[in-house]
Amino acid sequence: MDFVVLDFETAQFGTNPCEIGLTFVANSRIIGTQGWLIKPSCYPHFDPGCVNVHGIEPNDVKHSPKFPAVWREIRPLLEGKLVLAHNAATYDMPVLRRTLDEYGLQYPNLKYGCTCYCARKAFPNFQNHKLEYLCRVLGISVHEHHRAEADSQAAAELALIMFRDHNINSIEDIQRRFRVNLWQIYPNGHYQKLPMPITIRTKKSPKSKFDDRDLDEQKHITELANRKVSVHGQFSLIGLNRLGGGRP
Repeated sequence: MDFVVLDFETAQFGTNPCEIGLTFVANSRIIGTQGWLIKPSCYPHFDPGCVNVHGIEPNDVKHSPKFPAVWREIRPLLEGKLVLAHNAATYDMPVLRRTLDEYGLQYPNLKYGCTCYCARKAFPNFQNHKLEYLCRVLGISVHEHHRAEADSQAAAELALIMFRDHNINSIEDIQRRFRVNLWQIYPNGHYQKLPMPITIRTKKSPKSKFDDRDLDEQKHITELANRKVSVHGQFSLIGLNRLGGGRP
């Protein structure tokens, strides 16, 4: 299986990336990693809380390129690829989208997924699903946690473990076996879900909840893809800690 794992570190919480790391996987093997320091638009103003997490200070990026120059180099590496990140939907992809919008840069054509979401399905009994904890429990070596290149490699190794243990060899396998969505990133919006089979049960069905153990009984449809859907009812917010997040 081929994919790229992306990780951002930021100068301010959720914005202004100061480092990006990529790990490249081909035929289910890691073939390379690369990291770039970035001079953020907020330079030299770094949030002390972020510096405390990743250790990157203003002087470290004083002579680094700004994001548009880095993007010219890395965009071809992401184009048309499956891109994974740990907390992709709540952290890395929002950082990417905000930065592309800030500089008026072209969006990539890619599909992306979240290794944290997959880990919650692969290891439902784990204490939490933060990357640092998963690496410790699964024996994944991380030489410099909360640095982008090292974290992207750790997330890639995590993905390979999950995919191997659950016999996942394609994007469709990820969706069906972990019952998670993959997304696309696009301008002037948040996330557009890729078509995924939707389970519908009739009133005659004795089951009241979806059950991924009886896929043969499920009816899959994709007619709702790319349509506007109204949802009514009461909603509640879920904290990032419950999603395995909690990073800046």
